[in-house]
Amino acid sequence: MSFVNLVEQERDLLQPRPYWKEFRFDLTPLPQGETVTAAEFRIYKTLTMGQRANRTLHISVYEIQRDNRHREPELVLLDMQSVPAGQEGWLAFDVTTASNNWLLHPRSNLGIRLYVETEEDRSLSAGWIGLVGRRGPRSKQPFMVTFFRENQVPCRPPRAVKPHPRRKKPKYDLPVPSIQSERPEANQQTMKIEIDRATLFKLK
Repeated sequence: MSFVNLVEQERDLLQPRPYWKEFRFDLTPLPQGETVTAAEFRIYKTLTMGQRANRTLHISVYEIQRDNRHREPELVLLDMQSVPAGQEGWLAFDVTTASNNWLLHPRSNLGIRLYVETEEDRSLSAGWIGLVGRRGPRSKQPFMVTFFRENQVPCRPPRAVKPHPRRKKPKYDLPVPSIQSERPEANQQTMKIEIDRATLFKLK
């Protein structure tokens, strides 16, 4: 089951580093009576000009656990990946811990925060390295997907009924005449004719 990004905000590039980008998802449509086994945050990365393709980028995703107005919020690391700057395609981050926390305590859903750094610990903007946000094409916008199982008593599936063996059709569809059934009748007619002739000779 997938969820679309509802709220997205990022740190102004004019403000001091580090740069970050936040995403928030609403998990209330998740059906009741089901347990989340895994959850992923997926974001698309495009190719950008002016970057060395062999440069390694460290992308980390944190859960925002407490939002403080006048200072930095409390963050818990969820997942981190190191990708080459020249890579293009979808990136998936494990956010299962955050999704389970949000399902148990919906009010604690403050979203996730994403950081990008180089090997030299230099902070970069998510958009500058090609990470697509809500303003990008709809088919490449970030989203969250959950995998779950139903909390039901496992039932034994019915056994498959074996099909009856099909009878082989005869090689020819035409009925085969029974020669044996016709011969006795022919013999009886012949004997009757011979008896009639013998009786006729006696009368003469």
